[in-house]
Amino acid sequence: MALAPLVNPDKVRVASFADENPRGFGLLQRDREFDHYQDLEAHYHARPNVWVEPVGNWGAGAVRLVEIPTPDETSDNIVAFLGAATQALADEAFEFE
Repeated sequence: MALAPLVNPDKVRVASFADENPRGFGLLQRDREFDHYQDLEAHYHARPNVWVEPVGNWGAGAVRLVEIPTPDETSDNIVAFLGAATQALADEAFEFE
């Protein structure tokens, strides 16, 4: 499991975490203390978490964490997704649960 604080980088920053059949991945807002943010508009202390628990065999791939520069704190700038190790061919599909 990789834990790291997120930042507003100067340029797009991508981290990859290779895995095979991951049991789960996501983004978690761990700090829920209003006093640490004191923001009545953006409600950072109450931002939602997202956690994906794959069902079945998802195979090899990598969870990618993308941090995108933003001009201010009002724009969300974090993306996390799982990319398969192999590419789909034309007229072929990947099925996930």
